[in-house]
Amino acid sequence: MIDFLRGSYDMDFYLAAIPVQVLFLVYYMRKRKLPLKDTMYFTNLMYFNLAAMIAGILSAAACAGWETTPVPVIYGLNVGYHLFVLLAAYNGFRYVMETLHAGDRINPKWMRLAAVPVLPMALVIFVSQFFGSMISVDPETGIHQGSLYPLFYGFLIFYLVLCLATALVFRTEDNEGQVEGILTAGAFIMAGILLEGYYWQELFLSFSFTMGIAVIYLTVRNPDLFLDHKTELMTREAFRMIMRQLLEKNDFEGFGFVIRDYDECRMAYGGAFVDGFLGYFGKYLRQEFSKQYLFYMGGGRFFIVSTLPMDLEAEVSKVHERFRKPWGRDGKIAYFDINCCILDDTLVFSSVDELKQCIGIAFETADSPKHEDVIIDKGYQERVKRQFHVRGLLEESLAGNSLEVFLQPLVEASSGRVEGAEALVRMKDKDGSIVGPAEFIDMASATGAVSILGEQVFAKVCEFIRDGGLEACGMKWVHVNVGQCSVCAVVWQNA
Repeated sequence: MIDFLRGSYDMDFYLAAIPVQVLFLVYYMRKRKLPLKDTMYFTNLMYFNLAAMIAGILSAAACAGWETTPVPVIYGLNVGYHLFVLLAAYNGFRYVMETLHAGDRINPKWMRLAAVPVLPMALVIFVSQFFGSMISVDPETGIHQGSLYPLFYGFLIFYLVLCLATALVFRTEDNEGQVEGILTAGAFIMAGILLEGYYWQELFLSFSFTMGIAVIYLTVRNPDLFLDHKTELMTREAFRMIMRQLLEKNDFEGFGFVIRDYDECRMAYGGAFVDGFLGYFGKYLRQEFSKQYLFYMGGGRFFIVSTLPMDLEAEVSKVHERFRKPWGRDGKIAYFDINCCILDDTLVFSSVDELKQCIGIAFETADSPKHEDVIIDKGYQERVKRQFHVRGLLEESLAGNSLEVFLQPLVEASSGRVEGAEALVRMKDKDGSIVGPAEFIDMASATGAVSILGEQVFAKVCEFIRDGGLEACGMKWVHVNVGQCSVCAVVWQNA
């Protein structure tokens, strides 16, 4: 064995990669939380890579001792090694396609077509032992490369190029980290393919796969990236990834709750004291809802999603009942009030963003001074859609300075003459209809855009007066309801 390791099949670095792969696999399986397709393919990739490592070492040992090793054993171990590498490569390819959501953007038939070459290649590997197409064993001269041996590595390069091209084509700001991890991993794997293809009696490929897996694991697939460490529940990013898949079938239900006045509690009692109870909330949810997906959305907001039938009314009542009782921690007792938002399971959402918008607004409503539970039904969904539509119009109007100002005449009662006017702001929808201030003034105040709005309205009234509008209309003044900062901003700009 020592001679084997020091001979032409030297693999000290290869042996060192095995415990690294085992550690990644064990830790990943212990911490894995995301029941997604790309998670499944990434797990399969690690399993098949580990199997390829073991088969590679055994086949290399058999080849090194070809004079005493039975020929069927040499062929069998080499077939196993190449099949495991093939399966690892295919699962890596499917991982890239799923994690970049390539299947959502291209015709599914192309995805099926891309999988077709795997079967002929697997067949070639399997029958190679009978025809010597991958390797052949000569009783006099030993192991020789078969005629189809280069085809195997060309096949791997083909799938790797598909992965790299997909990563570059579907690169966005949101998946920048994923793409960088895929490109770096691809560079390691390409180096391994070329080295093993050239030095065909050495083992490089599974080692390079392990390096690629390490890169992806550390950049985007570490389970800790999707786990909130205070609550040990899944994060908002995990929510986005899981709900993207669940929305395809739209077969789920759920509810959430918010700790009332959470930020005020943190300021009053100290962030460390209040946040220390989050772990107890998470532990309670994991015990009571062990078969559901549990998320901590931040800011004292929790959400539970179930793909199994669930009595939402009873579950909400149970959570309310628990939070009416005190929570103990390190000899200290605290009370927390909550309100819930309940998701109607008949709703259909077009995207995860729309779902998050509904849940986010519901959390805000539940945490309002009314302190009432919120039912997210069809009517609520439509109101949220309208609210976000108006918010988009407001952003566009402020960016383009396209708000319209109307003057409401004010008549002096004794004389019946128009003395002045009040400036009223309106916003136009894309279809030309008018959006009244009741829909966007409070929104502008909540988002901090009200000062910009007031500044633009005041500037337009000043232009109206400057251009002789007051005299033309026989008015003496115009009342504009704006803050002092907006007035000062206009005066400063025109000074």
